[in-house]
Amino acid sequence: MRYISEMDRLNAEVEKQKAAINHSVEEAERLRAEVERRDAMLDVAAALHDRLMDERNKLRAELAEVNAMFKQR
Repeated sequence: MRYISEMDRLNAEVEKQKAAINHSVEEAERLRAEVERRDAMLDVAAALHDRLMDERNKLRAELAEVNAMFKQR
């Protein structure tokens, strides 16, 4: 009888540990998905930044041309 109750206790402990591991795996998967989502957002932000910098450089070049025309007058 003592052997059976010890086995039951050990089985319960194993199930408890399995549940904890499953919870940890689920949390790790959730966190990985969040990191991937944020990484994608950073890629979009970097692409937008590059486009804005290109547009700024074009506008600066146009402004330099306009300034040069006024200086010639």
